Amino acid sequence: MAVKNGAYSLEEKREAVAFFNKNEVPKQIEDLLNQMFKEKSNDVFGYMGEYFGKRSKTPTVSKVSAVEILSTRGFPTFEVSFDCTVNGLSKPIASVVSLIDSSPPADSLSSKMVKTPDMKTKTPVTEQSKQQKGAETAVMTTEGESISPAPGLDVAESIERITDTIAPRIVGLDPTDQMKIDEMLQKMLEEERQSLHINNNDCDKDQTEEELEPEKAEDSNKKSNMSRGESKQSQTSQDTSKKGDSKRGTAGIKESQAQLVPDLEEEEICRDAAIIGVSMGTVVTGAKIKGLSLYQHLAKLVGKETDDNFTVPIPMMTLLTSGKQAAGKQNLIKEVFILPQPGTPMKKALHQLTNIHQQMSETLVQKYGPSGRCVTDDGSYSPSMDKPEQALDFVQDAVSSCGYSLGTDVHIALNCAASEIYDQEKLKYEIMANAFKSLDDVINLYCELHERYLGIIAIIDGVRSPDREGWKKLSQRIGEKCFIVGSELYRKHSSVLDSGVTDKLSSVVALSLDQANTITGLSQMARTVTDQGGLISLADGPCADSSSILADLAVAFGARFIKLGGPVRAEHVSKYRRLQQIEQELEQRGRLTAQEEHVFPVINEVEEEEPESEQS
Repeated sequence: MAVKNGAYSLEEKREAVAFFNKNEVPKQIEDLLNQMFKEKSNDVFGYMGEYFGKRSKTPTVSKVSAVEILSTRGFPTFEVSFDCTVNGLSKPIASVVSLIDSSPPADSLSSKMVKTPDMKTKTPVTEQSKQQKGAETAVMTTEGESISPAPGLDVAESIERITDTIAPRIVGLDPTDQMKIDEMLQKMLEEERQSLHINNNDCDKDQTEEELEPEKAEDSNKKSNMSRGESKQSQTSQDTSKKGDSKRGTAGIKESQAQLVPDLEEEEICRDAAIIGVSMGTVVTGAKIKGLSLYQHLAKLVGKETDDNFTVPIPMMTLLTSGKQAAGKQNLIKEVFILPQPGTPMKKALHQLTNIHQQMSETLVQKYGPSGRCVTDDGSYSPSMDKPEQALDFVQDAVSSCGYSLGTDVHIALNCAASEIYDQEKLKYEIMANAFKSLDDVINLYCELHERYLGIIAIIDGVRSPDREGWKKLSQRIGEKCFIVGSELYRKHSSVLDSGVTDKLSSVVALSLDQANTITGLSQMARTVTDQGGLISLADGPCADSSSILADLAVAFGARFIKLGGPVRAEHVSKYRRLQQIEQELEQRGRLTAQEEHVFPVINEVEEEEPESEQS
C-alpha cells in the first residue's frame, strides 16, 4: 500500500477496510483479545500464534526433491524431501530414504555360489561352466524360468522422474490426504506402463515384419526340397518310433512330470522405487503436519481412529542365517527367528532377546573361534552347519544358558525359503547338499522338528510358492500346531491374497514395505488379510534404513509380528527403540492392548454326525 507524505489516501483506507472485513480480521482479533484476557496467558504472542495458526489455510506441498545418497549397505540410493507451505511460508517438513538401492539382485550376480556334497563351503561357479549351461545370457530362477540378469536401481533415473514428472503433480496438494496422492501416483504409474506396453508392441510388430521378409523368399525353395525327402523320412521315422517306444518306459513318465505346469502362475513383480519413495515421504510429511505420531496418522487408512486402542507387534529377531547360499551342507532352514512370549512388555522382551543374541555369540565362539562373533548385514550369525537340527541345537543351548525356557519364555520361527531349494528337474527339495526329498518327506521333517524342539510356533515359506496343493497339505499336517506363514506365496502371486487365508493355504501373510507401490496399496493388502481372519507379519524393504517407519506401520496395521534383524546396526536398533516408545506412549494414553496368547487356526474341521433317530 503506497504512502504519500506519511498518510494513506482515502481510497487506500477504504480498500484496507474492505480487505480486513472480508477476511473477518476485526472480529477474529476481538475474539482473540477477549479470550486471551480471560485466560491471562503468560505467553501473549505464543497464544496469538496458536490462535491464528488454527485458522490458517490448509498446508500444501510446495516442493518435492530427491538427491543421491549412500544406503546402509554402501550402494547409491536416493532421499526424497518434502517442503510445505505452512502459515503462508514454505519450509522443509520431512525426508525419507528409498527402500531400494542400486545393489544388483542376488540372482543376477555373475559369480554364484553352489554347494558340493563333500565340502562345507561354497565354490564359485566358473565362467567355463556358466558358458556350458548358457548362463552368460540368462540366469535360472528358483522355479526354472530363464530371465535376463536385471540391473540394480537406476538412481539417476529415479531422481529425474521424481523432480521432473512426479513433483509437478504433487505441488499444491494437501500432504495429509494420503489416499488422494497415492491414487494419483498409482494412476500415473499405470499410464506409464500402458504407454510403454503400446510402444513395445509397435516395435515388436515392426521387427517381426522385417524378419519375415527374407523367410518368405526361402519358403518356396524349402517346400520343393521337403517334398522330395518326405517318403524317405516317413519310413525312417516309423523305424525310429518302434525302437523309441521300447526305451521310453519310466523315462517318458519322468519327462512328462517335469513339464507339469505349476498350480499358480508367477506374476511379474513391478516395483517402482520413485513411486514408493514419494508415497512414504507423503505419509511422514502428513503426520508431521498434523502433529500426530505416524501410527495415529496411518490409522485411518485401515479403518481406525487416532484414539482407538492399539497393539504392539511381537518382534521376530533374526538370530541365525543359513540356507543354500550360506556355508555348510544344510539347506532347509534359511533363517531362525526368536520371539518373546505374547503379552510380554517390550522392555522385558528386548532384554530377553538381546541376552540370547549375545549368548549365541559366546556359544559359536566356543565351536568356531573368534569368527563366531561375526554377524551378517541383518545382524544375525551365519555359522557353517551340515544339518537342520544343528541350527536348532545352537538356539536351544543359547536360550538355556540365559536361564530361559523354549516354549515358555521364548519361541522360534523358521524361514525355510522352500522355493530356493526346489530342484525343477528332480521335482524334489534339496534339504542338504545332494540330499533330495519329496514334499511329503519335507513335511514329515517339519513335523519331527516341531515335536523335538519345543517352541517352534511358525514355519515361513515351507513349500515352494506355486504349489497351491502343497500349501494345503502343509497346513493340514501341522497348521493346527504352529502358524503357516506365506511370504513368497503372496509376493509372487498377489491374486492369492484375496483368498489365501480363507482357502487355508496359510494362517499368516508376510508383507514387506516394498510389496505395494503406495502406502495405501499396502494398507489395502493388510485389510484384505485381516478381513479373512488372517494375521499379518510386516518386514522392511530390501534396503533397511535407520528410520523407524516400519514400526509405526506395523502398529497401525495391527500386525501380529514384525520381522527385524539382530540388535546391532542403527537400521535394526531404531525399530526396536521405536516399538518401545510407542508402547510407552500407548500406556500413558491408556490405549494399549496386550497381545493375546497364540491361537492356531482349525484346519481340519470334523463334521459332527447327526444323532440317529430312535427306532420305535
